[in-house]
Amino acid sequence: MLAKLDEAEIYPPIEAKWKVVFEDIMRCREPQSQSGGPAGFTLEEFRKYIREFLRKKDVSDVEIKDMFFDLDVDGKNFVNQVVFVKEMSRAPRRQAYEAAFDMKDFNRDGKLGQDEITNAFQIVGVKDELVKKFFKEVDINKDGYISKTEFMKMV
Repeated sequence: MLAKLDEAEIYPPIEAKWKVVFEDIMRCREPQSQSGGPAGFTLEEFRKYIREFLRKKDVSDVEIKDMFFDLDVDGKNFVNQVVFVKEMSRAPRRQAYEAAFDMKDFNRDGKLGQDEITNAFQIVGVKDELVKKFFKEVDINKDGYISKTEFMKMV
């Protein structure tokens, strides 16, 4: 069986870093939103943080919205500290998963076939029945391939 790594042992410095960033974002909150309610921020407060605190004038509104909505996992137009730290701490794993996908996508078609997955797992000694089970679970649309989107859902 594939061992799941304990994220708490791997990522604590990253979590601490993102908690500090969250506190910086909180300093950009509107005065009326600083009293009462859970700590968190809205799209406008995030935009203010990017533009004024980080002084990133070259980041477009579309890019800021995309970043915010990637963080707003529950769709409530509000990101709290727990969600922010969790989502931001995933970034290194996302990069590692993307790199792993790209390394195994030998024909560069943007998807992994059963043969590419089997080859990757056989190298590290995973048994064929586990490879088949993995492929079946990750191939969400059951087209016989694992797209990068399907692969990234494991992160």
